[in-house]
Amino acid sequence: MVDRALRRFGDAPDGLSGALIGGCELGEALVDDGRVAVVSATGSTAMGRAVGPRLAARFARAILELGGNNAAIVAPSADLDLAVRAIAFAAKRRTPWAIGDVTHAPDSLLGHAVSAFFAGDRNFTVLFAPGERRALQSFFWADGQLVLSILDELQPTFEVLIPSADGWARSKLSMAPKIGVVQVWRLDTEEAERNGDLLAAVQDPITPPALMMINRTKSWEVLKRAPQAFPAAGLMVTHHEAVSVDGERIPYVQVGPAKQTGDAHVHPSGYGGFGIANRPHYNCAIGKLWSERGGTRVIANIRGGGEFGTRWP
Repeated sequence: MVDRALRRFGDAPDGLSGALIGGCELGEALVDDGRVAVVSATGSTAMGRAVGPRLAARFARAILELGGNNAAIVAPSADLDLAVRAIAFAAKRRTPWAIGDVTHAPDSLLGHAVSAFFAGDRNFTVLFAPGERRALQSFFWADGQLVLSILDELQPTFEVLIPSADGWARSKLSMAPKIGVVQVWRLDTEEAERNGDLLAAVQDPITPPALMMINRTKSWEVLKRAPQAFPAAGLMVTHHEAVSVDGERIPYVQVGPAKQTGDAHVHPSGYGGFGIANRPHYNCAIGKLWSERGGTRVIANIRGGGEFGTRWP
């Protein structure tokens, strides 16, 4: 095709262009061949990390387009729903976002089709609207699915959105603890190998971390669990709030014996800064040295941790 194009626009000598068909071994051979002065490649970030240093080692030029940010052509016979999943995008801002006559609140997540956006359409779909005590922590794509990590009154919640020609389908990942910490990420890093499976790390103040698999049917499977460092029997995990002098509700988690009095020995901890939240993790040392001996643990959330979005300064 390249050869025909060159000949169409002028005289091109034989052998000016050529095509080689192969897999990774052929690609690696071209990257390492000293006769190849320039390599242009489009692919994943992982591919760029593998190719870049090898070209730099022999001072060859590299033109790398990473992350899949290249044009998409959809043929009339293509599965439109499947194609839309691959060419939609989501964006979040920390400040108010005025689009036409609509102003979206900070921390809103907006979605749109790439083709419609570049055609001038600015009718974004609101994928997540923040609340006073409800904030989006992060989001990522996994095989055409957009996964949202949300804290709703500090309870970890996960939603899965799938774009299609008719809009965005929404579902939830269940089994997240009401008081605890959950992290979810893609199982596969390579785009070509992804099938929508996810990994999750789940824990709470009295339950050790577990590594879990979440498949496309949203079922959870425990792959590995850390050992219990201290006995959890007789301990309760409860959520409370204190009211600041300016009226702000400051949340905290309390861990201790089921029958507690105001005379309990308390180990307090709290942090809020740089958008890093103090979450109710499983703490082996405090559990063994304090909770096991009848002490009470308090984990406080201080403004600055981002638990409630940018409004939690």
